[in-house]
Parts: sequence; structure tokens; C-alpha cells
Amino acid sequence: KEYDNGHIPTAINSCLCDFEKCLKNLPKSKTYIIYCQTGYRSKKVFQFLKDNGYKNALNWGEITRWQYELEL
Repeated sequence: KEYDNGHIPTAINSCLCDFEKCLKNLPKSKTYIIYCQTGYRSKKVFQFLKDNGYKNALNWGEITRWQYELEL
């Protein structure tokens, strides 16, 4: 539902319950921008990526904040 309410174009919606299995298959050389509705889940995923050698990960935190700032 959160994804349907607004997301970055070309974003991939990933299930948090199995994110470790999904993320370990992603190339470590690419850049990943992590966000969610409140910022809590994105923080967990971001930390996982950093702990597993993903050097180009950015945590944008909560989607509602940047959606609001884009509307200003």
C-alpha cells in the first residue's frame, strides 16, 4: 500500500520480512537509495547493506518527508 501511495520512479518494492535474502543477490558496485514511509525499516536495510559491503547505499529515511519537501 505504501508503494502504491507514492514512490520514486523505477523503485523496487521489497518485502522486509525476507530482505536479507533478496539484497544479498544485488551487485555491490551499484548505488542504492533506501527509503520507507517512516524511516524505521530503511534504517534497518541500510545498516544491513553497510554491514555486508555495499559502499554505495544511501538512506533517505521517510518517504513522507521528501514528498512534502518536493511539494513546497
